[in-house]
Amino acid sequence: MRHKRRWRSITNMKKLIFILAFLLALPLRAATPITCTALAGLGYNFIYFGFTGTSTDLFTIAGSHDGSKWTNIGGSWPTCGNGTPCLVNAPSAVCYGNNLYLLMAEASDSNYYSTYQDIGVLNTDYSVTTLLRFDWSSLGSVSTIFAGNWKKVPGYTNCFDTPVSFTPGYYTFSTYTACASLTPTGVSITSGPTLLTTTGSTGYDPQVIQQGSTCNLIQTATVSGYVYRVPSISTGSCPNGPFTFQTQANMPGSVLAGATLNSTNEGPNYVQANVPGGWYFFNENLTGRQMVSANCTPIVITSCLMPTPAPWNEDYQYRHGDVLYFGTAPSTGVQMQGSGLKLTNATVQ
Repeated sequence: MRHKRRWRSITNMKKLIFILAFLLALPLRAATPITCTALAGLGYNFIYFGFTGTSTDLFTIAGSHDGSKWTNIGGSWPTCGNGTPCLVNAPSAVCYGNNLYLLMAEASDSNYYSTYQDIGVLNTDYSVTTLLRFDWSSLGSVSTIFAGNWKKVPGYTNCFDTPVSFTPGYYTFSTYTACASLTPTGVSITSGPTLLTTTGSTGYDPQVIQQGSTCNLIQTATVSGYVYRVPSISTGSCPNGPFTFQTQANMPGSVLAGATLNSTNEGPNYVQANVPGGWYFFNENLTGRQMVSANCTPIVITSCLMPTPAPWNEDYQYRHGDVLYFGTAPSTGVQMQGSGLKLTNATVQ
């Protein structure tokens, strides 16, 4: 009897070892990219993709019904070139081919000097898988790059603009544009980088938005290597200019006419939505690291330059990133959505 029990025990142990070996031999299940249709199904009008204001810059996502009160959804960027987890500063988001892609520079508040940029895809668990890491030092003696943005220009939403500094110190920038082939399994640069020609203004946080037949280049303004940290707007032909300076928020007659060097506003972000006036303005007030927003009327962007903002009602300390609109599309059928385009029912290009 003892021998039979021992034999059964040995047999069961062999079965268990076989099952464990089989399970260990199975490939790890890859993360599944989320669709923009699924993001729209979360029920939020606005979804924010950014980073927290804690001592480390970590990727996070939040949702809002009104653009003012925000609730954390989750989010993580586990691996990229600058660490595990990634240090994420001011990411930009776009819905393209019904997947959501994120662009971010590896320079962060704790490391200003990096020449690397990453593109990743968002997954169903709200993690980001890095698909491409590339080095802007191929342009020459690059000191650093700051956060770039996907274009809000029909037909060019897979293209992005990045501020590049060639000098020590990081407030003298040139803006370069590049385009990418975007798929959930791989990303490659297909054109660029090409210099955007601008006259009368320089800056960082570049965002190119088409309105009518004109493109607007919106930046956090810098002058002669000094930062104003107020929004500036230049206009030009689509999609790549050349751009000519029009106005910035601390000019006479604007809301921030009293702004001076080292003002405290950064990361201007304009989102077209199905709301009165049509435009929402998002920005970070660096004093206290507080996100603010405002509804803009009229719809002309140059009349919506730093309106009187209201602080976000937050459950986290969010900082500037990108906001996409997932609400009901207007009857015209097309509206700007953060850094992408949205048609009806979250059908995107």
